[in-house]
Amino acid sequence: MAAMNLRDGQLEQLADEHHRLRDVLGEVREAVRDERTCVSTLIDLLVELTMVLRAHFDHEENGGFFRDVEADAPHLKPRSEALRAQHVSLCERLRVVRRCAER
Repeated sequence: MAAMNLRDGQLEQLADEHHRLRDVLGEVREAVRDERTCVSTLIDLLVELTMVLRAHFDHEENGGFFRDVEADAPHLKPRSEALRAQHVSLCERLRVVRRCAER
C-alpha cells in the first residue's frame, strides 16, 4: 500500500492542498464569468493559483510523495513521471494565461 512509507500527515496535507486548489480554481472561474471583474482582480487570483499550484507540485515531487509511492508500487512510476510532465505543462499554460491577462 502506497501510504506505508508516507510521513504522518503527508496525505492529509496533499488532500488539503487539493481542496485549496479547487477553491482557488472556483474563484478564478467565477471571476472570468463575471463581467464586472476587473483585470487586476483576475491577475491577483492567477498569481494566487500559481503559488498554490507550485507549492502543491513541489510537495508531491520533492516532498517524498512520488518517491514513496514508487517505492511501494514500482509499477506506478510511469504514472508519476507522466504527472511530473503534466505539472510542467500546467505551470507553463498558467504562465501564458497570466501573461495574456497582464497585457
